Amino acid sequence: MRRLGLIGHPLTHSFSPRYFEEKWFREGVHGYRYDLFDVEEFPASLADWWQDQEGLIGVNVTIPYKIEVLKEIEKSRQSEHVRVIGAANTLVMDPTDGELRAENTDWRGFLDVLDQEQVLATGRPALILGNGGAARAIRYALERIGVDFGVAHRAADPDTIEYSALKRQMESYGLIVNTTPLGTYPNDDQYPPIPYDEIDEEHYYFDLVYRPENTVAMKMCALGGAFVQNGYGMLAAQAEYAWEFWREYYR
Repeated sequence: MRRLGLIGHPLTHSFSPRYFEEKWFREGVHGYRYDLFDVEEFPASLADWWQDQEGLIGVNVTIPYKIEVLKEIEKSRQSEHVRVIGAANTLVMDPTDGELRAENTDWRGFLDVLDQEQVLATGRPALILGNGGAARAIRYALERIGVDFGVAHRAADPDTIEYSALKRQMESYGLIVNTTPLGTYPNDDQYPPIPYDEIDEEHYYFDLVYRPENTVAMKMCALGGAFVQNGYGMLAAQAEYAWEFWREYYR
């Protein structure tokens, strides 16, 4: 039995096991199992941890380890996309040399479901909420389609905007992408601290959260007239790319 899985913390919201089980059933794929690895502290040695997981050939990586997971993976074993983004969400154990290889499928999944025509039509930059591994993939994706962006974070630095500084600034942005876990089940009463009273029909709010389907932030943005979209489509698309990546090594 070949094992795949998801490593991160917390994983109470994950759709991955059911998604892959249903996919394998529909497509008549046998011999795989998908497990959740809820790891509160990242392993001191990823390689040692991996060896302890019998039959494990590949994993998806989620919050908060998409950046940290690269510490033990040499640049030569990271895809071009991973090297530029600086974060990975998919790993595989190469059967030819026993080394881990890293890929990022988040950016492709995002672009597959984003209404790019609508984003480009605004002529305005995007605003990315959060500055973690998922945010890095979104930045990379937007750069590839020629969309400028700003990054909002709870603490300002030379490359980010503090949330409190967004007051009376929202009209400058078209697309808003929430890459933080704020609003994710079971803490679905939370939301990013942006000025929602400035959101209107000229905005497009994309929430990478997919559970619940309609986050508090999405509801507030919709009240102002914004087009809103959750992260399920992106998660499904990136999962398909991850499966393709794993299958390159194991058929």
